[in-house]
Amino acid sequence: MHRRTDNPAPSTIRNRRNRARRLAKLLKQLGGRCQECGSRRHLTIDHIYGRDWDIRKVHSWKRLRIYEEEADAGKVQILCLSCNSRKGQPSADDGYFGPEE
Repeated sequence: MHRRTDNPAPSTIRNRRNRARRLAKLLKQLGGRCQECGSRRHLTIDHIYGRDWDIRKVHSWKRLRIYEEEADAGKVQILCLSCNSRKGQPSADDGYFGPEE
């Protein structure tokens, strides 16, 4: 029987740190601020021409890799939550990762 503890496994911590580093690198690659207003808060990854994949069918751990590939192809941009909401209805499906832990 496994004992549940409040401390996550070391592999979970490594995965979170790796994801945070990759996200920071992606945001820096895309300019690090909202393309509309220049804000650095509540950033989302916005698809310029819409997604060609269904967000509900892609695990969250794989989304970041897709965003990295789409950034290289020029298909995504950074928008803050308020600018993205003016463009459409943002949600986690639009790439909002929330505040860093």
